[in-house]
Amino acid sequence: SKHSSLKAVVITGMGGSATVGDLVSDLSTATKGIVPIVSWRDYGLPAWVNHETLIIASSYSGRTRETLSAFRMALKEDLPVMALTGGGTLEALAIEHNVPVIYCNQVGGNDELIFDGDSFACWPDGSLRVQAAAFVEDLVQVDVDAPPQPVAGRNLLEPVHGVA
Repeated sequence: SKHSSLKAVVITGMGGSATVGDLVSDLSTATKGIVPIVSWRDYGLPAWVNHETLIIASSYSGRTRETLSAFRMALKEDLPVMALTGGGTLEALAIEHNVPVIYCNQVGGNDELIFDGDSFACWPDGSLRVQAAAFVEDLVQVDVDAPPQPVAGRNLLEPVHGVA
């Protein structure tokens, strides 16, 4: 499969979105991970990336310039790529280019806002691959090479009845 021969992972992001890359990279180093994981906070991609490198573009807003630059470069070079976002341009580009999207949603409250969590992974065909619990912190694992087994019958790319 496309991901079984991966030799490295680059997680691109800035600010809070880069924290994911830092944490996973530190865990990989501390546990002597089989595949090196690098956190990248810059435009473009490291010069050493190749078709055995998974690029994970992380931007909660989906509008971070550096992350979008890395994502576009990965698309141009036809590298394995995934988007980790809450929406924006990154989501739109991922859908346009048939790239898997992992939506990470906040849990808790802030002033008058309530965040329900309910994060999920959506594949390019719109199928929901995995969904985290609502209203609690949750950690779920996504096997990117497993055959599709949607956890919900609705295609996430189709509009909900009555919602534009």
